[in-house]
Order: sequence, then C-alpha cells, then structure tokens
Amino acid sequence: RFSGRIPTLRYFVSAGGAIRMLSPEPGEKVLAKERIDLKWKPSRTATHYDVAVSAVPFQFLSDRQIRWTAASKTGMVSLSLKDFKKEKWIYWLVRGKNASGRVITTSEVGSFRPSSD
Repeated sequence: RFSGRIPTLRYFVSAGGAIRMLSPEPGEKVLAKERIDLKWKPSRTATHYDVAVSAVPFQFLSDRQIRWTAASKTGMVSLSLKDFKKEKWIYWLVRGKNASGRVITTSEVGSFRPSSD
C-alpha cells in the first residue's frame, strides 16, 4: 500500500572518488602462472588499503562474507594463483582507508580468468 509519503534516498560520495583498477582489466584472461600482480590507482585520501579475492562472486554482496587482506599503499599486491583453478573466474575488490582505519573509498568488483593460452 502507498501511504502518500515519498521516501528520502541518501547516498555518499567519498572525496577521493572510487578506486580505479588498472590490471588485470575487468574480464581479462591472464597467463596462469604462480603469481599475478593486482594493480590499482591509489586514492589521494587513502593511507591504507585492503584487498579481497574470491572465486565466488556472491560473497561480495555482504561485507560479513568478505575476507580482507591488508595491502601496501603503493597500489599493488601480488596474488598467488596456486589456490585457484585454471579457467575459472577470480573476482577481486580493493578498498582504501584513512589513518583512523575508516573505509573512505572502494573499487568496483574486478574479474579475471587464469588461462593456459
């Protein structure tokens, strides 16, 4: 039923904007080797970064299911592919935090597929 009240929608935009992923590009096939570098453009306002990687994309729907790993502030983390199957999609996300540990910006969910080609 419609009560006649219009809901108020609220949204927030961080000062630094969303983190842009550089490599691998979304949907890219990468050479299946031992390690791959995940790269992003560092945010001007973030001082710390966390990265989450999963072969199960729906885990990113709830923050409680995501396992975050601390990353350097240089905009890159080296990921071991030994725990992932070849030819299966891998999904990743990066978030930036300020000095007090508060999340201020995140990236989109990226995807790539390790391939033998």
